[in-house]
Amino acid sequence: SLFFLVHPIQTQAVNFIWQRLVGLTAFFYLGAIVLYAYARITSRFYAYGGALFATALGMFCKEIAVTVPFAILLYEFFFFGPLKKDFQKRCFFIFPFLVTLVIVPLTLQTASDHVAMKIMKPSSGGVSFRETLLRMTKGYPSGGYSRKEYLLTQANVLRTYLRLLFLPLRQNLDYDYPIARNATEPRTLFSIVFLLLIFLSALILFQKQRLLAFGVFWFFLTLSLESVVILSDVIFEHR
Repeated sequence: SLFFLVHPIQTQAVNFIWQRLVGLTAFFYLGAIVLYAYARITSRFYAYGGALFATALGMFCKEIAVTVPFAILLYEFFFFGPLKKDFQKRCFFIFPFLVTLVIVPLTLQTASDHVAMKIMKPSSGGVSFRETLLRMTKGYPSGGYSRKEYLLTQANVLRTYLRLLFLPLRQNLDYDYPIARNATEPRTLFSIVFLLLIFLSALILFQKQRLLAFGVFWFFLTLSLESVVILSDVIFEHR
């Protein structure tokens, strides 16, 4: 709690007013996982309902909450064994969360239709559901870089995020962040190897330090959407 309350990395999420929704999303995200864990252990129906409700609220706050159902799958696998174990019972628990995955694309489609009605001719129509999904998965690069360059740059960005967590120096509101053009660049290659070592360490820790390993995988999962979907700004501290 103190880490999230006083760490300097939180300053942008607070001061950049529009991105206060990141803090709100994180609140519902964490709440959903905690409530689900409690419901899973105690079989309390109200906690399960609260987890489902928090998941939906998080998705209405910001699209990054679309990874909540996958975090729940990760939690199930880590602490209740392979998913094939008690498969039907676990499907009963997990399926409603998978249904919530439609919230984000449907919300984006509704928003696109609303904007289209405001600025387009009546005959031009809005944006289809398929087009909304394509935008989420392919992105529309506006920073003069390709998908490959964006993904390579994100390796450096993730390393920067980790450095900021432990050494919050040289913070910036608007980074002039260098775009990685090739995986063989020393900076990018180091980042890739560094992240792979963290990932492999989590795999090794799975047996004896499962909670720590879960945290590592969860870190990568929560940043996965903004690391894959091409955005005009490759780095923002509120992420």
